[in-house]
Amino acid sequence: MKNIKNNQFVQLDISAATGKNWQRLRSSAAGRLVKYANKSCSQKKILPVEYISSHAAIDFLLEFGKWFESAGVGMAEVLSFFAAQLLAEKNIFERAHVQQIFCRENPAGSAAVSIAPPPLPAGLQEPDILGLIYQVMLTEGAKNRSGAYYTPRNIVRNMLISAECTAGEIFDPCCGSGSILLTAAEMFNLPPEKLCGVDNDPLAVFIVRVNLLLAFPGLVFTPRIYCADYCRNSGQFELLQKKFDLIVTNPPWGAAGENDFSESFAGVFHRAAQQLAPGGKMVFLLPEAVLNVKKHSELRRYILNELDLCSIRLYKKLFSGVTTDFVEIFCRNGSPGKNIILSLPDGTVHQVPRARYIENANCNFSLHSNETETLLKHIEKQQKHTLKASQWAMGIVTGNNSKLISTRKTSGTEVVFCGRDITPYCIAPASRYIGFDRSKFQQCAPDELYRAPEKLVYRFIAEKPVFALDDQQHLFLNSAN
Repeated sequence: MKNIKNNQFVQLDISAATGKNWQRLRSSAAGRLVKYANKSCSQKKILPVEYISSHAAIDFLLEFGKWFESAGVGMAEVLSFFAAQLLAEKNIFERAHVQQIFCRENPAGSAAVSIAPPPLPAGLQEPDILGLIYQVMLTEGAKNRSGAYYTPRNIVRNMLISAECTAGEIFDPCCGSGSILLTAAEMFNLPPEKLCGVDNDPLAVFIVRVNLLLAFPGLVFTPRIYCADYCRNSGQFELLQKKFDLIVTNPPWGAAGENDFSESFAGVFHRAAQQLAPGGKMVFLLPEAVLNVKKHSELRRYILNELDLCSIRLYKKLFSGVTTDFVEIFCRNGSPGKNIILSLPDGTVHQVPRARYIENANCNFSLHSNETETLLKHIEKQQKHTLKASQWAMGIVTGNNSKLISTRKTSGTEVVFCGRDITPYCIAPASRYIGFDRSKFQQCAPDELYRAPEKLVYRFIAEKPVFALDDQQHLFLNSAN
């Protein structure tokens, strides 16, 4: 309820325990945590292992990361240095069309950069080493704020196969370092003039332009990649006005949206749908929350009413530093079809009627089979057991487990359980003890909730919640609710 500012208390709508945590985590009175509790402010560096193809690259990136921390050089200078080296190794650095792009579009402002980072391993087979170097230089906070997590090639291949990519143009409105465009060129033998992209990060745009030059060393061309805010800029580039037969992208997740969109990816989706040619296809990689979180209900309703939702594929969490699962949404620009194909991580595939999603209040995209959906509706219709009148409480937050919890039973102590003691439908034998003195705890629910004759307890740090019944009035720590 209070936070401290210059040793003065100011009233805020938070608990006393949260206030203590803010102080411990060095927050300002505005409430933005500046340590690990708020990833948007994190200075941690993340190695994107899901984007790496070779062990040699891992060793190099670890060494490079240490060098960059102490080198005191800018990211643009580093990328310019390695780009020049890679282009020289392909014997194309001195070519006029390469020099024009390299010098004119170089964010470092100069083609000549004098630094001495660790050398690239000889014979390194890595399709996007520049993108990896850039990712290693970015902090977790910067990636979290921008939603910039580059798409692994195996996921890109799945997206392109879903879209049945042909010889036509492919457009990526959030192209990053170009993983989708480069993989499409390789899989379907597309020339560079068929590859179109936009990104609002000038360093990423520089990388994808260089990557395309490296991918087509024998051709003279200007990459069709532009630096622009896709949702704001509609007239500066011809690329942002034309219609495409195929749009494939992994837009930023978690970045704040504008206008009527709560998150940036919703705005990108709407804008991309407007650029689809009749019969055109689009494949988006989105966070799992898009399936059923209420704030995304308008996006789901738009997809169901304005497009032909062909398939939904669920992936387990993969991006380093990101804990969410994610989904691939494949749509066509045409009249909505009757059925939607669902593909789950375990390999099962269901065909569900589109009407199932239209009929529920928030147009939730449930991933149940038709049989499971029928059973759930039957259970819901009975309305015999609900949690509407139940009370909820968090377990005890001691603030100092090492001091207040013991592995030995002593006078005045009783058993206390934590989340991992809760197994499906039962509680493991006691192994910890605590003296129940509310004045010593950082946060504690009312006694009557802990001492209820019967209560459901659950472990929530797991793939799915694990429940058990406690009828012994036991105490639980805050890893259980």
